[in-house]
Amino acid sequence: MDNYSLKPIIVKTIKTVHSYYLLIPLLVYFVGFIYTQGTLSPYTGNLNIWNNNEFLSLSLELYFINGAHFLTRFGIGAFLASILIESLSDLLQHLSNSKIFKSLQRKYILSKNIYTTIIKLILIFSPFFCLLLFPIIGYVWYGTILNMIIVFTYFSAYKVYKIQITKDIVHLNSLPNVKLYHYFFIAFMSLSFIFHVYLQGSFSQATEIDKAFNKGEVSHKLSTVYYEKNNISSYLKIDITKEYFVGFNYSTKKIEVIPISKINKIESWDGSKEHTYRKMISGKTILDDTQKKINSQIDKFYNARLKANASELISMITKDFYQKEFRLISPEILRKKWTMTNELHGQPLKDFLGVEMSVPTYSEESKTSYIAVVEYWKEATLFYKITLKLEDDGLWRISNTERTVSFQFSD
Repeated sequence: MDNYSLKPIIVKTIKTVHSYYLLIPLLVYFVGFIYTQGTLSPYTGNLNIWNNNEFLSLSLELYFINGAHFLTRFGIGAFLASILIESLSDLLQHLSNSKIFKSLQRKYILSKNIYTTIIKLILIFSPFFCLLLFPIIGYVWYGTILNMIIVFTYFSAYKVYKIQITKDIVHLNSLPNVKLYHYFFIAFMSLSFIFHVYLQGSFSQATEIDKAFNKGEVSHKLSTVYYEKNNISSYLKIDITKEYFVGFNYSTKKIEVIPISKINKIESWDGSKEHTYRKMISGKTILDDTQKKINSQIDKFYNARLKANASELISMITKDFYQKEFRLISPEILRKKWTMTNELHGQPLKDFLGVEMSVPTYSEESKTSYIAVVEYWKEATLFYKITLKLEDDGLWRISNTERTVSFQFSD
């Protein structure tokens, strides 16, 4: 490692970028496209890019942003890896010429060609081996430690490839082998890199979902979409264009592509800044008559559900919600089903601790009310937004319940 410096690496990097600067936008777009499709996989449950039959068409801006973000991180890792590999290369070259190495080689009758071939194969296939570890180690390790290992192995493989090509070119009779080795290396490394980008996108989005639903830490853009007929839904925003809004619906647990023409209004905010609602405190908070009626309906709704009183619950919801949520199942069958399962929202009823609600907000003009509800369970805290509609008989009935990300109460 004598006279080793960073200057050759920096100069070479600048020259390489300058030589291929026209291809950089295409590379950024391509990487951004693969990365973005990877971010959708936690929603669809498909981690196999080769078995993805449906790619969502999102905005060019999103592709370029994600591509630039990934390549910047990868480039920094590559630069650090190249320094380490060059240092190790010099060290190995020094050791290979030492008397100890040569004596070991004679002692174990190691053929130098066999030895170097094994090392080459290990290094070249190492990125692929790392990718195969993903289903075993999961998102967290893949996104941190294994990611650094993969970047290192990519450049280790490239170093071996470069040395081999240089040696083969010296021997003119090896030119056919040079071409074959060259094409194989490019194809194999390209496929490994594509899969790596896809999994990195998947990892980043899975982390966001875990923070949003399990830890109450959201660093993503959230949106509330107001449809026709005063219906609303909350989304983890994926993308928005002139024609479509694309987001992950908390209630349906699916990606939805909504035409802008069917949307009345979109409210977006930074998920790291939690929504705050005024808390309804029994016996302390002053409510008007309408708010009292709405609050009473929510209390009755939970009491009916916890007691498996299907008939009473159905009387407190709209017909559309009855069809959408319960598929018009008869009250008697619903009662039996609830009694047998003895759970709500995936939690056993014996673990139910209670609910707290926000002060209801309502609009007499649109005949719509919204209320935020927190369900407390032994092992979970669930956040919901409930929508009610004022119907012709003068009763406020529940028209929608949707799970959302965490929010805060204020006095």
